[in-house]
Amino acid sequence: MIYDKLIFPQPQEINKSESSEQTHTIDVSFRISPFSFFQTNTLGAQVLFQAAATMVGYTKGTILDLYCGTGSIGISFLKLGMGDKLVGIEIVEEAIVDARHNAKISLGDQEVFFAATPAEKAFTTVPEITQKLADL
Repeated sequence: MIYDKLIFPQPQEINKSESSEQTHTIDVSFRISPFSFFQTNTLGAQVLFQAAATMVGYTKGTILDLYCGTGSIGISFLKLGMGDKLVGIEIVEEAIVDARHNAKISLGDQEVFFAATPAEKAFTTVPEITQKLADL
């Protein structure tokens, strides 16, 4: 069963045989805590991330992911060759713990930095962020 109150007022039953199959080309895994934001339409998100990567192409530099949740967007972009470093900012501490874990299992030793702080205060409360973003 899936439920999206904005689109369907009642839960919908999906028969797997009626759904189309998708190829997963982004090799990432995510741990998600109960209060962490995560894109629930993972197949749609992958298509969107791949389209963005195709339009932008490989770029060097740092990705700044505001309101990063579990890190799914920034981590996926790095895996697709967009940028070589990631700075993620998120107010929910549990999500940042997940983002750090997710980056480690999906990116290994690639340079990432996540901070649990309100995005609007990040540059004044976390001095490391300004240092990490020097190449933007």
